[in-house]
Amino acid sequence: MDWKRFLEPNKKKILISILLFIGTIVLSFLVPYALSLLINHILINPGKLEMASGLIILFYPLLISFPVYVALTMSILRLKVLLNTPLYLVLPILVMAINFALVAYPVACYMSENKRWAKGIVIYLIAFTIVSSGMGLAIYAYNETYGNSCDSDSDCGLVCHTSSAFSYRSISYSGRDCVQPAVCKKNRCTYSTLGDVKSVGDCERLWPGDPDTCYRDLAIKLDNLSLCDKLTSELYPKSECYSQVYTSLAYKLKDVNMCYKITEIGFKGDCYIGVAKRTKNSSICELYKATVDYCYEEVALELNDSNLCDKIENKGYKVQCYTNLARKLKNVSVCDKISDTNSRYNCIRYLRVER
Repeated sequence: MDWKRFLEPNKKKILISILLFIGTIVLSFLVPYALSLLINHILINPGKLEMASGLIILFYPLLISFPVYVALTMSILRLKVLLNTPLYLVLPILVMAINFALVAYPVACYMSENKRWAKGIVIYLIAFTIVSSGMGLAIYAYNETYGNSCDSDSDCGLVCHTSSAFSYRSISYSGRDCVQPAVCKKNRCTYSTLGDVKSVGDCERLWPGDPDTCYRDLAIKLDNLSLCDKLTSELYPKSECYSQVYTSLAYKLKDVNMCYKITEIGFKGDCYIGVAKRTKNSSICELYKATVDYCYEEVALELNDSNLCDKIENKGYKVQCYTNLARKLKNVSVCDKISDTNSRYNCIRYLRVER
C-alpha cells in the first residue's frame, strides 16, 4: 500500500474526518446530557440529576478520552508556562487533536479510498474505543500511583465540598472548587485539619477563609493568650478565647487559681469541675456554687465514691449521681441509698437490664 498517497490530505478526507469527530462529540457528550435531563424530568427530582448523568455516562465510558501521554509529559517536565493554564481547560483541545490525528483522519482516509462507509464507521468506533479506553486507563493508573504525591505543602490543594486533598500533579477531569491548600504528609497530600497548625503562619496559609477558628485553637494548643487578641469575628468573642486558654492551663497545671481569671460563666464552671476531677479533690467543688452539685457527681464518678453523692443538695442530681455510679460499678447496693422509692426502683431496673 502506498501510505503516502493513502494519508495525503484532501478536502474529502478532511470533511469525512470532521463529520466523524462531530458525530463522536454528539454521542459522547450531548446525547448523555440530553438523556440525563430527560430522566431527571421523569424523576421530578433535581437531586437525581447527578446520579442520572452518572448512570448514562456508564454507557459511554469508552467514548470519553483524555491525552494522558501529553499530560504526563507536562507533569514530569513541570513546564511552568503550560501548567499555569489549568489542565482541565487544555484537555478538550488535546482530546480533539489526538483523536483527530490517531483515529478520525486515518479512518476517513480509509473510507475515502475504499468507499466502504459502513465498515469505516465500525472501524472508527472500534479504534476510537481502543484509543480512548487506553488513555483513560493510563490516566487512572497514573493518578493512583503519582496523582496524590507531593514534596511540599505547595504541591497540594483542597477540594472543599468533599473535604479531600489532591495533588497538583494529578490529571483532573474538572476544575478545582477551592483554593485553600492542604498539607503534604509523608509525600502524600492530606486534607489539612487544625491539628496540622503549629504557628500563626500556618493559620494564615492553611485557613485563610476562617482564621479566627484557627487562632482560637492555636491559642489553646500553645496556651498563648496573645493569639486571642487576633480574633475579629463576633462568632468568637475574645473573652471566650481567654476563658478557654485559662481552662486549658488549669487542666494542664492542675491549678485552680487559673479558674478565678475566667469571666465566661459556662467556662468557669467547667474549669472548677475539670480541676476537681484531675486533682481528685472534691473540696474544689465548693469554690463555685453555681455548679457545686454537678461537680460532686463528676468527682464521685471519678473516685467511685458514693459518699460524695450524699453532699449533693438538689434531689434530681443526687438521684442521678447514685444511679450513674451504680451503673458504672454494677453495684445494686448504691441504689439502696436513694430515698425515693420510684427512683430507687428505676436504678435497680437499669442494672438488671444492663446485666
